[in-house]
Amino acid sequence: MFSTMRSKILYSILFLIIFALMHQPIESKKVVIHVPYRVKNVKHTHTIYKIIAHNRGKHKSNDEYYDEYKK
Repeated sequence: MFSTMRSKILYSILFLIIFALMHQPIESKKVVIHVPYRVKNVKHTHTIYKIIAHNRGKHKSNDEYYDEYKK
């Protein structure tokens, strides 16, 4: 009886260790976008929340970002 309970505890601990090693932290950034629009000739501002996942890839310099917007 104790051996089966002990093996379950050991397997549970092993699973938690493997899960902790494989788990990558999730980082995201919340961006607020204010979009103006008109409803019956009254100007309103609609707020949109967009969650952007953190990308660990190669980051561009600021000049490269601005070049894309100029096109």
